[in-house]
Amino acid sequence: MTSNPLKIRVDFALTCTTFEGVDVIKEALLSAKHIVNVDGWKLEFKMIAPPNYKCEVVTHHKAEGESKLKLALKIIKEVMKKRGGHFKQKSEPTII
Repeated sequence: MTSNPLKIRVDFALTCTTFEGVDVIKEALLSAKHIVNVDGWKLEFKMIAPPNYKCEVVTHHKAEGESKLKLALKIIKEVMKKRGGHFKQKSEPTII
């Protein structure tokens, strides 16, 4: 008997008012995706409505899934800060 996979989600907001604002947000999301999506992990980033975004992962291991989401948020925050954007986490990783 196998357990059902968990879907874990975190919500966050990204804003950047510089001339390259859209590119900065895109770079932040793609950087996190390329770094975290290794060894079979598949984090998905989706826009809810600007400036709100969500990141979801489906996994059988709750602790590992939450740590991957937190790593992705850390990478996004660093890229946004470095390029003049703003990051705000709206929720903690929650199981949906």
